[in-house]
Amino acid sequence: MSARNSLFDSVAWQDAAAYQWTLALPRLAWAWEFLRRNPAYRAAWREARRSRRVTRLAPRLTVIETDETAADAGEWCLLPPLEDPGRDVRHAAVFWDAADCPTVLPVFAASGDARGGRSPLFRSKYKCRIAVYVAPDGRQHVLFTHHGRSVQLEVAGLSIFAAKQLLAAVAPPHDRFSSHVHAMKRLADLMIHNDLRPQLYPTYAQSRRLAEVLQALDGWLQGATQRRIATALFGKERADHMWRHQRRHMLDRVRRAIKRGRALMNGGYRRFLK
Repeated sequence: MSARNSLFDSVAWQDAAAYQWTLALPRLAWAWEFLRRNPAYRAAWREARRSRRVTRLAPRLTVIETDETAADAGEWCLLPPLEDPGRDVRHAAVFWDAADCPTVLPVFAASGDARGGRSPLFRSKYKCRIAVYVAPDGRQHVLFTHHGRSVQLEVAGLSIFAAKQLLAAVAPPHDRFSSHVHAMKRLADLMIHNDLRPQLYPTYAQSRRLAEVLQALDGWLQGATQRRIATALFGKERADHMWRHQRRHMLDRVRRAIKRGRALMNGGYRRFLK
């Protein structure tokens, strides 16, 4: 077992099929896949999880709270409830900091008209998971997730559990206008269809290459040789042929994949937030 990454010692990194699910991921989802492999982040999570409290209010609804001693998550572009790095993006609840992630949508929780009605958070027909983070200062954050697709809200106003409607600003800052519009469109679609539909979350154009990079990184984190990583990436027959006739080309490709993976793991993932 490599000391680099004992958390991922059970990852089937030699099986390319184990990474097939990543090929459909949207851009933002890749940020978590690389961050969660960062050894420093994993150490921070082990410390921070002691201050994290999770309450399940319904099968798809959880509330997360942290105390005043929660770790500073800003260096990771996250809010304090650091997510378990053992959970891939299909199962994780990752709260990005709005300062770094322009797709986080600020909304105002309001009481609504006299006819009342239930909070939009408690609609029973939702097919996605919902996590609510209540910060020690009372600020609220809501995250809707489904298989790597997400909508994250930063909520002001009433308690999200008492509000009857959520109001979004119609005039966001100029430098965030496009991200704001996309987030509003996804939130509106969620309210209509009760799910985060794939049509609004296009597959990231570089996903196929990133899946290879992720596989090479996992091999490196477990202490595998470049030859073993090449066999995992290209298959034994092709890797053996390249080893005999194109060794330098093969090793260069493996080295580039590892180098890029390490760069994305060590801060480069921030590019996927923009």
